[in-house]
Amino acid sequence: RAGFVHAGPSHLWRPFENLALAIGWLRRRTTIYITDIDHRESARMNLRTGAWSRGAYWRSRLVYQPWMSLQHHLARMLCSVLFLKGQALVRDYGRGRAHVHYLLDCAHHAELVIDAARLEARCRRMANQASPLRACYFGRLVPYKGIDRMLAAVAAARGAGAAVTFDVFGAGEAEADLRRTAGELGIADVVHFHGALPYGRPLFDALDGCDLLLAAPLREDTPRSAIDAQALGMGVLAFDTYYYRELAALGAGVQTVPWPDTRALTQALQKLARDRAELMRLARAGVAFARDNTQELWLQRRAACTPGIAPSAGARSSGPDLPDQTS
Repeated sequence: RAGFVHAGPSHLWRPFENLALAIGWLRRRTTIYITDIDHRESARMNLRTGAWSRGAYWRSRLVYQPWMSLQHHLARMLCSVLFLKGQALVRDYGRGRAHVHYLLDCAHHAELVIDAARLEARCRRMANQASPLRACYFGRLVPYKGIDRMLAAVAAARGAGAAVTFDVFGAGEAEADLRRTAGELGIADVVHFHGALPYGRPLFDALDGCDLLLAAPLREDTPRSAIDAQALGMGVLAFDTYYYRELAALGAGVQTVPWPDTRALTQALQKLARDRAELMRLARAGVAFARDNTQELWLQRRAACTPGIAPSAGARSSGPDLPDQTS
């Protein structure tokens, strides 16, 4: 009875998405194929950080990655429309086809984007050198997010004389280890764990006093927090995985350092603690990017690209197109 079948790639041993798309194709329904991460570099990254053995690395390279690649190619040939989170995915698997589109999966609504008056008030606060730079992280507390690297960078920056504090919002299996690490680094007094908060206004209000989001993923990661932070007028300092490089190239308020260089992260943090003009530039660029990439706008763009969905009036002109959005 479904008019649309919306699914993505399947795990090799759990191919239920493949089955759903195949049935949709056989019944001539609109099939929407979506993937929100490009994992092609994750095996190499996991091997380098010690998270995977060589056996796991080679199983990924020789079995799982070819399986994912095959699914992307079959989707291009058989599905009605594809939305791929990453311009490299669009380039490599879209092959210039008009039904393969770039996706930026944003969660924030337009009303959550900070207004001009509040942004200027934030910038005045950030310009005050007497106030410490309040760095933060929000999301799941799991090892691959690299929060321990963030703690090490904060400790080293403070040891070099930078006035930096760190707020952590979220919960997860790594919380106890992170608390212990903060104590061992001697920064427990400037690291504050706030627990998990509901997405939306409760979280955004709690983040209002923070100046900079840190991101140090140890494998490929595409968290929506990167854009949520910019909606709040907060720049992002991140390892240069493909997602953060791409956001920076699109004009977002993102600064990157080489992956997984904790020393480079420390140096950039020290510099931003001194260079408040750059901190404010990231904030303003981020807000402009967030305004052009709300959830409402992206839902309209996706609807306009999906066969069988009548786009609302002005859907194709309700914000600037991003590069490769329809190629």
